[in-house]
Amino acid sequence: MILLTGATGFLGSHVLYKLLLNGEKVRAIKRASSSLENIRRVFAFYGNENLSLIDKVEWVEADLLDVFTIEEAVKNIDEIYHCAALVSFNPKDKEAMLKINARGTENLVNTALEAGVKKFCHVSSIAALGRNTSKDIVTETTWWKPSPKNSDYSVSKYRAEREVWRASEEGLDVVIINPSVIIGPGDFTSGAYKIMQQAYKGIPFYTDGSTAFVDVRDVADAMIKLMKSDVKNQRFIVSAANITYRKFFDLLHDAFGKKRSFIRASKNIVQIVHYADKIKSIITGTEHIITADTVTAVSSSHLYDNAKLIAQLDLKYISIEQSVKEMCELFLKYKN
Repeated sequence: MILLTGATGFLGSHVLYKLLLNGEKVRAIKRASSSLENIRRVFAFYGNENLSLIDKVEWVEADLLDVFTIEEAVKNIDEIYHCAALVSFNPKDKEAMLKINARGTENLVNTALEAGVKKFCHVSSIAALGRNTSKDIVTETTWWKPSPKNSDYSVSKYRAEREVWRASEEGLDVVIINPSVIIGPGDFTSGAYKIMQQAYKGIPFYTDGSTAFVDVRDVADAMIKLMKSDVKNQRFIVSAANITYRKFFDLLHDAFGKKRSFIRASKNIVQIVHYADKIKSIITGTEHIITADTVTAVSSSHLYDNAKLIAQLDLKYISIEQSVKEMCELFLKYKN
């Protein structure tokens, strides 16, 4: 039997669908307050006839920070797909991310070792890799460098990875994937979804930064193929393409029939907006949206190499254009 964490999230719901479609027996972790609505929407995207697959899931309520509930969840489990994580660039979430992403992963791999789990797939992030300081491209061997420029999220995912590598040294067979920015149909909660909401209204500004993107279905497929292979104790960048944020905004605006971004926002301008947003959040008591980490991210350019995984799996990625088109179509379907 397979244990899946983060099953109600964006990536986890796609992994859950593909595992069930393959006839796998899946035990999925959820919190008591978790809704299955996102899962229903994702399964319906693949076809309404797939909604009945949800009934095949063995749901278990557990908390990654509660070792006793994790021990119960891992009983009689052969493989673990670990998708659960807190993603945030808000400073107020620093401690929560360190607990959930790092300590939660530590608890899970320790329990997996004790329970004799055969293989463990950890969803990390390109944020846990070292960053190119010039024009060099980031690969799986570009190791982490401590820096004040590293976001709290990056630190939490790096620490989580260390726990997985440590567990591999202690006998747990693992594969680690480092996805780039995950997009695609079925995203109803993440930062990319918030960008979609803004693009639907129209985003006049663009920045000079760039990063890599990948469709959620490709990430789910890569995880399952790696787990079913003989590959172990390796990491893989999962990424379809390196593109600029301006290009990404253009694709969103085109999909919604909106005017493309036309005002260049330099890093200094973004920094000013960051301070203005910070003051607004203090005065109004609302959430701080444009954080210092956001400023760094949208103003930086990083390139990522996807050659290793392509060579390993002969993977053909869904184009970013198709991914954006389908994610926007699903957004329009449910936006009201």
